[in-house]
Amino acid sequence: MRPVRAAGTPTPELKYPQAFLPPNSDIPMHTPETKATGAPPPPPPATIPVEKLVESMKPETPLVIEGGMSPGGNSGAGTATTTAGPQ
Repeated sequence: MRPVRAAGTPTPELKYPQAFLPPNSDIPMHTPETKATGAPPPPPPATIPVEKLVESMKPETPLVIEGGMSPGGNSGAGTATTTAGPQ
């Protein structure tokens, strides 16, 4: 590919016959001062190593209670008997 211009000549520029979008506001167009926007946001939370994050996402071991109820329902041990009320 050949160069667009010869060495030592000015670079080509676009010709604009009229201004593009003249200003339509009397307020300055820049980031407002801190007194107008309030306090800056708080700093981001502390980072942790990815190994610690992965470890925290692992499922916990289930809690096993000795002599407790089985997940399938009542095994019959320790069942309470009910009596009918007055008739």
